[in-house]
Amino acid sequence: MKTPLQILAMGTLLLGFQRWAHVDTDRASNPPKPFAVASVHFEQNATDGDVEVVFEAKGGDEGLAKLTVVSPKDRTVVDFAAPDASTLGMRQFRFESPEPKDVNSLKAAYAEGEYS
Repeated sequence: MKTPLQILAMGTLLLGFQRWAHVDTDRASNPPKPFAVASVHFEQNATDGDVEVVFEAKGGDEGLAKLTVVSPKDRTVVDFAAPDASTLGMRQFRFESPEPKDVNSLKAAYAEGEYS
């Protein structure tokens, strides 16, 4: 069940959220591609009340060798790279922030706006 805080936080983070992540491979032959589906939201634990930010992305049929997410303040918040280019990469991602008791510090760290 979503709490009012979750709904408010999701609305705040998703406002202006048009494109979120990109593939960072050989830019000359494969420019960055926006995801068709990506999400970012706050989750609050009903038991102890802590809150976290969750980033989720699912790529296409091919695995991704690199995934970078940059905040509206130009801060890299996710920087994943497959350790070996010969692997198939990863297709689905879920990243969770630490869970501070102070919601305002979480909102400051993950500002409203467009993540790319």
